[in-house]
Amino acid sequence: MKISRKSFRAVVIQRLRSRCKLASLVSCLYYKWDKEKNQIVKESASVIINVRVFLLVTTIYLMAQLGSIGLTEMGIQEKTQACFLLMVYAACVGMWWDWEVDPTAEALVNLIANSEVEENRTTLILTRVLHIFYAMMHLTYFVLPLGFAALVFFAPCTAPLIGSIMLPRSSPYCSTFTTNLTLPQILVRLNLAVTDGLLLSKCFIGGTFYNMDVLLTGIAFLVLECDIAANCENPKLTVYRKLQVLEKILNAAVKTRVLPTNSFVLPVLQIASCFALVKLHDQLDFSELPIYVVVYVDVVVFNTLTFTGAARVYILGDNLLRRLWEKIRGGRKGNSRGKRMMLKSFRRLRVEFGNNFVDRLTPLVLQDFCAKQSISMLVVSSAAKKAF
Repeated sequence: MKISRKSFRAVVIQRLRSRCKLASLVSCLYYKWDKEKNQIVKESASVIINVRVFLLVTTIYLMAQLGSIGLTEMGIQEKTQACFLLMVYAACVGMWWDWEVDPTAEALVNLIANSEVEENRTTLILTRVLHIFYAMMHLTYFVLPLGFAALVFFAPCTAPLIGSIMLPRSSPYCSTFTTNLTLPQILVRLNLAVTDGLLLSKCFIGGTFYNMDVLLTGIAFLVLECDIAANCENPKLTVYRKLQVLEKILNAAVKTRVLPTNSFVLPVLQIASCFALVKLHDQLDFSELPIYVVVYVDVVVFNTLTFTGAARVYILGDNLLRRLWEKIRGGRKGNSRGKRMMLKSFRRLRVEFGNNFVDRLTPLVLQDFCAKQSISMLVVSSAAKKAF
């Protein structure tokens, strides 16, 4: 198998440049790419204010969507679609919501962007996987907002999107798309579609900075450093110390908000998208199907890569500690006492969220949970449908 020779650093920098360019177009991120320093830097005060304003706007919109679903009578199929669309917005807003500029996230991203990773087979394979997934996400930045905009244009009052909130269901503007639309109807539809697409673009592009460029890229970088250290013929205590520093920087950036949010929101979105895709597969038209497929594929791949990578950090760190203990036990007793005391102070490397952390079984437990919950929801909904 031929593996791309593009370095990990080059892939990360390419990703950051394209992401910051998109973010600048819609003013949704606290950071921008500095070509001279070759790293991300803090945006201007006006852009930061703009981001905060739209954080509030999208949060209010999300609350209005929730109220729309609760107050509107819908059948199970329509309710399924509404809950899925709500979860997409909730996931994006949840990941995006960061009122203050986080210097730790900035420091982590810049550390990765300015670090060369030693090339081996693991590095090349993981770099290729990330490159492909980054390309998938870049495509999603256009497909998802355009899909939502098309959905609003063809069916303006689809709950819980903006038309269902602003227009009464009896309004002539709520009719499904026909060739007999008047000019005012077309203009209203276009206005609603552009507004909804723009709001989703802002929170989606802004939110995925934290889970893609901070969380996933940070975990991938730590995995590669751990793999290089674990496969070293003569491991040293100083190498493990370096890994501990990297782990601390990563955890400082993701422990309190980013990883806990992703650990809750994205598995729920995976379950909701799987359920909706199966339940509505025969009712989705050309403007809706890409939304469901893209969301499900992206979420499954992201969850798999992120939690598998975090588990890999735990496993590789444990293996490295074992090798260090074996090395010290086989050395001279007089020279190993201080090293033994130092080793006892070391703990396993781990990616933390809140007061918990990702261990070697977490990825399997997560996917097992998502699969079982999706199946349970399908069984319950089928039973409820038969009962009525």
